[in-house]
Amino acid sequence: CVLFMVDPESQEMQEFLYPEGPPAQGDSATTDEMHRIRQCYQYGADLDDKMLSIILASTAEPEGSINPSLALSLIEHLFECCKTGRKAELRVMDANLVWDMYKLVEYLPKTIPTQAKI
Repeated sequence: CVLFMVDPESQEMQEFLYPEGPPAQGDSATTDEMHRIRQCYQYGADLDDKMLSIILASTAEPEGSINPSLALSLIEHLFECCKTGRKAELRVMDANLVWDMYKLVEYLPKTIPTQAKI
């Protein structure tokens, strides 16, 4: 998911891709990998029902889930990639996913427990 959100040249992406330090200069495998990552970042991906449902479902999983804020950022970026002039297309057909997105951002105030009367 980070491939669609963060500039491949950023420090954050470099640390993600190469936690043990930068690769050797001229490494063709690294050059090819960076080219593919730049393509993901630049062109995005078609956003369809399956991709959106995977992102939304990942917020509900007890282990290995992503927080709703990150899910929302990813969805926003994927929508942004579907704007006119960009390569990706919006292919979401399932109206129930709209409700799932609403639940993702729905504000639920914390309730204050009432004090017992003495």
